[in-house]
Amino acid sequence: MKNSITKIWLPFLLLSLAAALSLEFGSVVSFNPQTRETTTVALPSTKRVILNKANQPQMINASRLAIGSNYASLAELADDQVSAGFVRTGYFGKHWPAMVVEIAEGRDGISFVRLDGTRHTYQKFEGYTMRMIRLRSGEKETIVVFRSQEKN
Repeated sequence: MKNSITKIWLPFLLLSLAAALSLEFGSVVSFNPQTRETTTVALPSTKRVILNKANQPQMINASRLAIGSNYASLAELADDQVSAGFVRTGYFGKHWPAMVVEIAEGRDGISFVRLDGTRHTYQKFEGYTMRMIRLRSGEKETIVVFRSQEKN
């Protein structure tokens, strides 16, 4: 009996848990700067940002924010997002200069996982568009979270 649990049911339960978690959280696009390849996980209720066929970043709103964009500082990124109608809500890491490798958007809140496996959820932002921007400087990550200036 114990043998069938470890061979059949445990993998089934782990796969079920992974599927449930993947359906729970927003879509993301990851970008590898060395190979210029993107990996997209398309999940419901989130906008996706990807590179077009010519490897040119697609722009979001009136800012220069795009996968592959470089920012010299948190202030530079925050100024860019203010011009696009967003205000900074929080951030993790202070590694600059950095390249944008992931952008995720959500409405009424946003959830994401840091590279170290820590999950963060911004809740109770009803009516606001939320934006999570993941940047990399070498192997170090910086994540900055923004919300729209006005409710949508």
